[in-house]
Amino acid sequence: MKKILWIVLLLIIIGGSIVFLTLKPKAASENNDTNGIEFNKSNNNENNETEQSENSKEYSKIELSDGILYAVDGEQLKSDFVLGDNYFDTTISDMYVNPEDYYDMNIEIEGMYLTDGTYTSVGRYSTSSLCAYCPAGYSFIEYQLDGEIDKELKAEEDWIKVIGKLRKGNDESSFYQDYFYIEALNIEIMNNKGNDTVNN
Repeated sequence: MKKILWIVLLLIIIGGSIVFLTLKPKAASENNDTNGIEFNKSNNNENNETEQSENSKEYSKIELSDGILYAVDGEQLKSDFVLGDNYFDTTISDMYVNPEDYYDMNIEIEGMYLTDGTYTSVGRYSTSSLCAYCPAGYSFIEYQLDGEIDKELKAEEDWIKVIGKLRKGNDESSFYQDYFYIEALNIEIMNNKGNDTVNN
């Protein structure tokens, strides 16, 4: 009986990974160059770009003892909920399943900067792969900045801390399927890397 349950769980994880990979379109460029990344989704629509720039918030740069903080309007936020090393994978899965439990919080998540050239995420390597929307071996959540920062980040090398609100998106880039992301109000590029691998 246990063997059947493990097989069913494995099939669910593989199916979720396939769904995630088919819903997220590939980057236009196949060279995986992460320099000069734009932090907002765009559809090359001139009106949309103008609207975004008019509504963009300003990120102020603040030097901290443990890194460089980019904060919306210079405000360093306090966290209501910290996604730590324990239950990292489990909590990200729960955010996708029960997003309403997280909407009103300032969520803090720390991890590697991850990108496919189009989307930006914060996450870690995972030995349990509980996140059904993440490829095997990873656990992460997308984040979006409403504006740009002056630091070029390197995928799987830079360690970042993001504080923001959980939001639901549904647009052309997701083929009008719901997706969840963190609206980043603070992003800190940390001096030291943390635990890059989680197991629960």
